[in-house]
Amino acid sequence: MYKFYSKNTVQPPGYTVKKILLTMKLTTLLLIMVILQVSASTFAQKVTLSEKNAPLVVVFNQIRVQTGYDFAFTQTTLEDAKPVNINVKNVELGEVLKQIFDGQPLDYSIENKSVVVSKKQPSFLDNIQDKAAALLNLSTDITGRVVDTLGLPLAGASVILKDTKYYVLSDNKGNFNFSSVPQGKYTLVVTYLGYGKLEKSIQIAGRALNLYLVLHTASSSLDQVQVIGYGTDSKRFSVGNVYTVNANTIEKQPVTNPLLALEGQVPGLSVIAENGVPGSTTLLQVRGQNSLATDRLNFKPYDQPYIIVDGIPFAAGQSFGAGTNNISQLSNLAMAQSFSGGLSQATGIGAFNDINPNDIESITILKDADATSIYGTKGANGVILITTKKGKAGKTIVDVNATTQFNEVARPLQLLNTQQYLALRNEAFTSDNATPGSDPNNYNTYAPDLTIYDQNKYTNWQKIIEGKSTNNTDIHASVSGGAANNTFIVTGGYTRSDYNYPGNFADQRYSLHSALTTTSANKKLSVTFITDFAYDQNNSAGFGGTQDVALPPNAPDEIDGSGNLIWNYKGVPV
Repeated sequence: MYKFYSKNTVQPPGYTVKKILLTMKLTTLLLIMVILQVSASTFAQKVTLSEKNAPLVVVFNQIRVQTGYDFAFTQTTLEDAKPVNINVKNVELGEVLKQIFDGQPLDYSIENKSVVVSKKQPSFLDNIQDKAAALLNLSTDITGRVVDTLGLPLAGASVILKDTKYYVLSDNKGNFNFSSVPQGKYTLVVTYLGYGKLEKSIQIAGRALNLYLVLHTASSSLDQVQVIGYGTDSKRFSVGNVYTVNANTIEKQPVTNPLLALEGQVPGLSVIAENGVPGSTTLLQVRGQNSLATDRLNFKPYDQPYIIVDGIPFAAGQSFGAGTNNISQLSNLAMAQSFSGGLSQATGIGAFNDINPNDIESITILKDADATSIYGTKGANGVILITTKKGKAGKTIVDVNATTQFNEVARPLQLLNTQQYLALRNEAFTSDNATPGSDPNNYNTYAPDLTIYDQNKYTNWQKIIEGKSTNNTDIHASVSGGAANNTFIVTGGYTRSDYNYPGNFADQRYSLHSALTTTSANKKLSVTFITDFAYDQNNSAGFGGTQDVALPPNAPDEIDGSGNLIWNYKGVPV
């Protein structure tokens, strides 16, 4: 017998439900396999580490390099982190993370290719205990450990709760303990010789605190790098007689000559500014005069140190090889009565006025054996090493500085007025039994101030000749930067120093400094190209007229209303 079916397809009872369940099972199985595969790929990352008392950040960086996983955290999150001791080889990332965070007040979670680090949250039971302690206002204990950046304990560290009676010294293992501290906010202060002071705000809320405090080595001038001959050293390990003046000290000095910035900074170094004329010579001497012999002109040479700028002897052609003597042969106010040689040298134009103090990184003074052991007899009078600025790796920095200074006579002479002066002069003639006269040919009695000049006129000649308020203007701009192996710096400066004498006289300097440093990848070879250019124009009067300060206060004016010189007064030459 045959059984016929219609054209409509009909599924057996329960077939749809079974198929849906089967699909769900397959989907679930695939999801589990994918999750397991992702988890397996995450923790299948192999890590090799060997660190002792290493900061947590250092360990994070090594794991990032080996696995590609980034660590997300803030500085405050890691402030209580302890150093890590770990030694693993080809261990899965998950196991390494467990060892790193074991005993740390931190927690972590893995999200995609990042490890998010956070502070460990107290448990529900801890919260209940804290709230109960806060309600009952219970005191608690504070324990902790003081270590250095290597994780080594600091025995005898001073631990104080600021503005309280709580004070303790850490034991041989760096541990300390405060018992029964009332609830509240405190400032914990930790000090130790040779380390920077640590201040940490804490809050006592009933639960015991366990602190891990890390002190950092304090910065000291003993660690300042100083140039010594053909190398560098620090004051901490230097056993010689070496002094260094750095850029911060030099830039604060209101001077245009860098040698003047050394005044009062180095023991045993004499710095003599020959006069107050802008651009004049500055003389240096280390430990006084060494030579008593005279030269062919019977002068005693002024012993000056051997000066080197960036490894190049400065102005070797100058007298005595010091480069601090006069470099001009013109006769003017700046030159005065300049001559070479002799312990009482007069002034002149100084060569070091061409170096902009803002371009100097440091000035090192070598004395005694530190000078002669490297430079021989040339360093017998000391050695001065000047190092100019170089570029520093980092972002390109543009720096512009503009300063101005106002100058005037600090202690003007107290001069007589006209009445006092005339009374003094008349008394002098009376004492000599002489009568003032107006005949220029009679030298003994000629007194135009008493017989010809206006007896009521008063002129303060010091104010006219030296009373001008002057100013120094300095503008300095620099561009520096570069990468780790290539750095550069370019600076430009303009300086103007006015004279306090009448007239438009000034010393103007234009300077350009550049340095390009390139270093090989292995840091074994470094080459620096340095270029310095300076143009100095000293517009000086031929004569200063300082002695004219003593002119009679009733002497006639030297210039008329049109600016022309007055040569005669009432038929008498003036």
